Amino acid sequence: MMKKALQENYGIRSRKTMQDEIDSFTMTICEDCAIYGLLIELYLFNPTKFLHTTSDEAQVLLATLLEDNQKNPLGQIWKALQLREAQGEYVQNISKTAANFFEDENMDYVRELYELFQKNRTWLTKTGGMSFAGFQLSRIISILADSHMCGYLSDDAARKSMDYYGAIAEQLFPNWEAFLFSAVLGKQMMSGASGQFIIGAADYIASCCALAAHPSKLLELSEVWVGSDTTFFVNSFTNYS
Repeated sequence: MMKKALQENYGIRSRKTMQDEIDSFTMTICEDCAIYGLLIELYLFNPTKFLHTTSDEAQVLLATLLEDNQKNPLGQIWKALQLREAQGEYVQNISKTAANFFEDENMDYVRELYELFQKNRTWLTKTGGMSFAGFQLSRIISILADSHMCGYLSDDAARKSMDYYGAIAEQLFPNWEAFLFSAVLGKQMMSGASGQFIIGAADYIASCCALAAHPSKLLELSEVWVGSDTTFFVNSFTNYS
């Protein structure tokens, strides 16, 4: 059953196809998650202006928002993933791509993003500029665990890979709350995906809330971000639909 789920959800049939999928998700964190993190920053800076921003205006504003290197999420991603591309070049390329979303031909999609951001406005800041990187990292960890159970990874290889991606998660996120919000955002963004082994966004969020609110503090068993307060996360989705 686990092998069937890996195959249907991700096309994974072997260690090679598993690694290809994980590499693809990692690249998404470097590129797409970084881009959407900047789009969220633009929205949060001035929600009412978001739909009326030009590409040139977005580029200027992003340059200002990214001036503080200590708060620059792109710098965090660049460092955590140890990208070979020079940091300045990486930041410039991601910033330019984010600004290009506001070209006239893309505005229908920008309106869809605006509706998603509006729906989640009360907690978007909690993702800390990482947009849906938490979702991608949670998928990577899940794939590694399932691949190990299916025999695609040895005990040692699975442990090393989980330690590697776990360390990346700890560098990108300060606590479980931020990670969970990022994971939920990612699930919402792919809510159109369907399949026998794919749960909907509402069920996914309910599972995350149940985990975060469990009286036995199950999240702390990982020994990561011990003491994280997830109360706001759980309360944010009390009436989610």
